[in-house]
Order: sequence, then structure tokens, then C-alpha cells
Amino acid sequence: MYMKKFFKTVGVCLGFPILNFLIVSFIQVFFLGYTKNNISLFQKNIFSLTILGDILTLVLITIILLPSNERLLRRIKIKKINLKEYFYIIALSIGVSILLLFLSGILSKIIPSYGDVVNQLNVASKSSLQLVIAIILIPIYEEIVFRGIIFGYLRKNFNIIVAVLVQALIFGIMHLNLVQGIYTFILGIVLALIYMYSDSILGNITVHIIFNLLGALIVPMLLSKFPIMVIVLLILGIVLFIFSVIKIIGKYEKSLYK
Repeated sequence: MYMKKFFKTVGVCLGFPILNFLIVSFIQVFFLGYTKNNISLFQKNIFSLTILGDILTLVLITIILLPSNERLLRRIKIKKINLKEYFYIIALSIGVSILLLFLSGILSKIIPSYGDVVNQLNVASKSSLQLVIAIILIPIYEEIVFRGIIFGYLRKNFNIIVAVLVQALIFGIMHLNLVQGIYTFILGIVLALIYMYSDSILGNITVHIIFNLLGALIVPMLLSKFPIMVIVLLILGIVLFIFSVIKIIGKYEKSLYK
């Protein structure tokens, strides 16, 4: 009984992310082979290749779940969130995003190799299509898998603290570099808590999209034009974080212990 639960847990928590990694890697290698190792073209289309692998992964996950009568949509909660609750979630999104972006900036000074990742993202972000994929589509996929499926399973079968930490750890590791791994681990915790608070995957998808939007587009643009904004952004991030945490905990305190 315990061994069966162990293997199922490993399958859900590691199997699906590894499956995605293998599919995306295969697509990327195939693309490089087809374009005769055109690295520049590869970097410009990195997010298109990633989302293609993500879509194929979701198709396979749906097929895998069919024998157990567990449709993918049953695994995730899609419910409306009222306007007031959404306001608090958006405020938290902005606050957390700004603070994590500052953390990533500090870590990138300590771990210079992260600069290679940033340069690759900068190349891809010159395309509007790549930005849409990176800011909107990839977060939707990641929330379905990491919060909807992995966290959903862990929450039902393990202590809630273990569930939150394990899914966040897996989420961080799957980004495959130390700097991203650290701040996405923290982000993963926030996303799981928002999923519980809102009782809807729409809540954490919103947080994730805002995080990517600020990190890939808005904050870099503001700081490049107005360097002094760094102080304003930091203060804004702290204020919004404290405000939203107080409001959300007050509103959803009972749901933490469901």
C-alpha cells in the first residue's frame, strides 16, 4: 500500500515534469538539427518551441489520466473570483513580483552565470509572439501542471506544508538554473497559497502572468528609461506586499485549515 502510494507520488510529482523536459528537449534538438545549428534562430524561437512541447505534454497527460477516469479538468479548479478578491490578488502579484525581481537582481550579481539566461531571454523578447507565449501561455501551462495537478495531488495525500514546499521545490528545480530556481521556489509557494485562497486556478494564473509581465517587459523598460524608479518600485513592492497579505489572510484565514 505504502509502496503504491510512493510510486504514484513520484510518478505525479516527477513524471510529468520530466516528460515535459524530454519532449521540449527533443523538439529543441530537432529544431537545431533542421536549421543546421542556427543558434540565433533557435534563441529567437525558444518560447515557441517550449510551448509546443508544453501542449504535447498536456495531450499526453490527458491520455495518461484517461484509464483512471480522471479528466484533466477535474484535476484543476476553474471558478470565478469576485472583483474585490481579484484586486487583492493583483496587489499581491505586483508586490511579490517586484520583490522577487529585486532578489533575482541581487542573486545575479553573486552568480554571474545567470547573465547567459538573461541574454537569451532578451533575444527572444524582441518578438511580440515570443513575449505573448512567455508572459501568458507558458504560465497557464505551468499552473495547470504544478498547481493544478502536482499540488492538487500532494494536497489530498500529504500534510499541507509538505505539499506546498514539495511542489515549489520541484517548480524551482525544473527551471534548471540556481538563480531562477531560488526565486521560483519562493514564487511557487506564493502561487500554491493563492490557489488555496482563491480556490481557483485563475488566481494563481493571474499572479504568474503578472510576474512574467513585470519581469520580462514593464520593470526592465521602466528602469532603462528612469533608473531612479528603482527606489519607487522597491517601496511600492513592499507596501503592496504587506497590504495584500494582511487583506488576503484576513479574508481567507479559514481556508488555510480546510
